[in-house]
Amino acid sequence: INKLQHFAGGNINNEIWNNFESLITGLKPRKEITTLSVKNGTKFTLLQLADVAYFEAYDKYTFVYTVTAQKFFCDYMLAVLEEKLSDDFVRVQKSYIVNKRKIAEIHKYSNNRFTLVLNDKDFTRIVTGPSYFNTNKEVFEV
Repeated sequence: INKLQHFAGGNINNEIWNNFESLITGLKPRKEITTLSVKNGTKFTLLQLADVAYFEAYDKYTFVYTVTAQKFFCDYMLAVLEEKLSDDFVRVQKSYIVNKRKIAEIHKYSNNRFTLVLNDKDFTRIVTGPSYFNTNKEVFEV
């Protein structure tokens, strides 16, 4: 990129340059985490994200729930997790991020919402938020 700027003598149109720079940035592989360090009493445990059913924000805390119904405290806010997690995870409302691979059923609910039934030990039911309707409809292809 620097060489292109040098050889063009600074005569590159800013709009074209910004588009080119965005394209290059988009081609960089996105780093995705596969494990998550969670607090478990006085120790930290590494959870495999494949074992995570969903994340819940409650009060000022974030909790991780596994498919075996274990609950762990997480140091990350949901907004940070959204950036770090793979596309297998989707934000379905302001308080929940769900592992798409752990959804067993999707039911229509009132006012542009869905009820998700997870295939975890408790068959957890999560109602999506209305402000996430378009995103959820696209992700779940319903």
